[in-house]
Amino acid sequence: MTRDLALTVLRIFVALIFIIHGVARSMIFQTVGGFGEFLDSKGFPGGFYIAWCITLFELTGGTAMALNKFTPYISLGFIAHQIMAILLVHAGNGWFVVGASTGGMEYSLLIIVSLFVIYVHSRKSS
Repeated sequence: MTRDLALTVLRIFVALIFIIHGVARSMIFQTVGGFGEFLDSKGFPGGFYIAWCITLFELTGGTAMALNKFTPYISLGFIAHQIMAILLVHAGNGWFVVGASTGGMEYSLLIIVSLFVIYVHSRKSS
């Protein structure tokens, strides 16, 4: 497998993670509402609308990234997305996603590193 093919597989797989996340949240309307309430509780005004914007970004940004459109910009957007997830949720749960603790930040950091690799590769390709 060539390096370009490996990076393409990584880009598509990471994009699918965000697409599936957005589909799951949007298919169950209460989940978007619950996410909005969570954002409100953290002091974000208009949490419901922010939750929908994030969900739409996961869907459209993930699709565009899978198609290799605007990939450097979308990668940076998803990096910011994951940093906020760590700050708002995962850091308080420790390191591990499962095992010694649950809901930790190890998975989000792996996604950030993957997005950074995708960003660097997409900048060199354009």
